[in-house]
Amino acid sequence: MAKLETVHAALTLFDTIWPRDMTPKAVADRARAYELALRHLSDAEVTTAAVLCSRSCRFYPVPADLIASVRPASQIAIEATANADRAYDEILSRYERGHQVGPRDIEEALGPEAAHAFCCAGGTAVFAWCEPGRDEGFRRKRFMEGYVEAFEDSQAQRDALEAGKAMPQQLNRAEAATALKLIKAKLDPKEA
Repeated sequence: MAKLETVHAALTLFDTIWPRDMTPKAVADRARAYELALRHLSDAEVTTAAVLCSRSCRFYPVPADLIASVRPASQIAIEATANADRAYDEILSRYERGHQVGPRDIEEALGPEAAHAFCCAGGTAVFAWCEPGRDEGFRRKRFMEGYVEAFEDSQAQRDALEAGKAMPQQLNRAEAATALKLIKAKLDPKEA
C-alpha cells in the first residue's frame, strides 16, 4: 500500500517537470486523490511508475498512467514490453558503434516486431541523425508502442492460425454462396 509521502514525492517530481500554480490546499487534495487511486500499488511501484512516466509521458500523468506503466494489462503486454526494451537498446548500440542499419537488417536480427517498431519511431532518418539524449523519450515511446502493437497482432495471428487448424482450409462454391447469403442477411434483413 503506497504511503502518502511516496505519492507526494512522485507529484513533486511531476510538478518540477510540468510546473503548475496551485494553492497548498489544492496540492494536498491532489496528493490525497492520487494516494486513493494508487492505494493498491506498493511504494516501490509508485516510485518506479513516477520515474517511467517522467520519461515517457508528454503531459502531467494521471493515476491511470502510473498504474499502466508498472502493471501492463496482460501477460502479452509484459512480454512485449520486455522484448521491445531489449530490441531498442540493441538498435541504439548498433548506431552508437557506427553501424548503419535499416528495417531489413533489424528484421533479420531482431524480428518483424522490432522492424515495425523501428519504422514507427521514424526509421533510419530518426535513429541515424538524432543526437544522443535528444528526443530520446519520444523516440523510445513510439518504438515501444509500435513493438507492442506488432507483437499483439502477431500473437493474434498465431492464435487465429491455431484456431483455424480445426477448420477446412477452403470453402467450395456452394459453401461460399451460403456464407455470403448469411452475411447479407445479417447486414440487411430486407434483402435476404
